[in-house]
Amino acid sequence: MFRYLALVVFFVAACAESIPEIAHYDGRNISVQMRSTPESNWELLIDGEIVVQQKIKAFRTNETLHGSFNEEPVLVRRYIRSNGWTSTHVADVFIGGQLVETLVIQ
Repeated sequence: MFRYLALVVFFVAACAESIPEIAHYDGRNISVQMRSTPESNWELLIDGEIVVQQKIKAFRTNETLHGSFNEEPVLVRRYIRSNGWTSTHVADVFIGGQLVETLVIQ
């Protein structure tokens, strides 16, 4: 029983995140990072500020998330890319309709 409890605690506590990437937007460099939280939210951070925060939908492989950054609309297209052996979460980040970064979430 303790073995199963330890597995549950491990999976609940585990969170996924991308490595912070430097993207070029509106004439300057910005830091972009995506992560999941223990509260089951996806969060997109730009320059350390949460600009998108949305509940993870169970059993969804593709999602579109919305927010704003400097009064510009932010859209995150999250999907799973599979090569047959492994699957990777990927997030395309758009600001004002412009693709600024593609993040790999691990």
